[in-house]
Amino acid sequence: MSAGKIVLIVVGSLGLILGLALAAGGGLVLVAQSAFRDAQGFFVSGTHPFASEGYAITSQRIDLGVNPERGASQVGGVFTLRLRVASSDGKDIWIGIAPSSDVDSYLGSAEHDEVTDVSLHPYRPTYRHVDGPAIPAPPARAPIWVANDFGQGQRTVEWHPRSGRWTVVVMNADGSRGVAARMSVGVRVRFLTWIGVGLLIAALLAFIGGGLMLYFGVRQPRRKGAPPVPETIAS
Repeated sequence: MSAGKIVLIVVGSLGLILGLALAAGGGLVLVAQSAFRDAQGFFVSGTHPFASEGYAITSQRIDLGVNPERGASQVGGVFTLRLRVASSDGKDIWIGIAPSSDVDSYLGSAEHDEVTDVSLHPYRPTYRHVDGPAIPAPPARAPIWVANDFGQGQRTVEWHPRSGRWTVVVMNADGSRGVAARMSVGVRVRFLTWIGVGLLIAALLAFIGGGLMLYFGVRQPRRKGAPPVPETIAS
C-alpha cells in the first residue's frame, strides 16, 4: 500500500471520528435547548439559601475581560444572565450588579460575606467573611448599579454581560444587618438552535469527507486483463 493511501485512510478515519463528535455535540445542544430550558428560554439552577450576619452577601469578582468596566461593549451579545432572589425572613430584599471596584468602595469596611464556592452534593456554600465597623448606606442611594431590583417577594434582575469585572450584591433593601435569601441563577444563550444545527451540518460534511477519503484509500486499482493468447495457425 502506498504512502498516499495510508494518509487517506488515517485522515478519513479521523474525519469520521470528528463527525461522530460533532453529531453528538449538535444532538446534545438541540436536546438541551428543548428539554432543559424554562418558558423564557433560560437554563436555570435550583433555588438555594444564602445568609450573612453582616450587611451584604456578594459574589466573587466576575471577570469578563480587561476592557474598562463602564461603557464597555457587550460580550458578544450572546448571553443573558437572570438572577432571582427572595427574602427568607420577610424583609424587603435588594439585588444588584455593579462594577467590582464600585462595590468595594460602597461596602468599604462594612461587615459582609463573599460567596467563594458552592457545593451541590450536598448543598453547602462557602464564604469569605469580611469584618469591619462601617455601616453602608441603603443600596438604593448608591448610583453604581447597572441592574437592580428590590422589594417584597421574588425579585428578578436580567443583565446582558459586558466586558469588565463585576460583582453581584444581595442586601436588605434598608441596608440593615442580617441578610437571608434564596436565589437561583439562569442563563439564556442566543442562537442556540443554530449552533446545534451548524454542528450537525459540520458532522455531515465530516462524514462525507472522511468516507470519501477512506473509499479512495482502501480501493484497489483495477487489474488489467491478461493479453490475449494468439491463435495457433494450423499448418
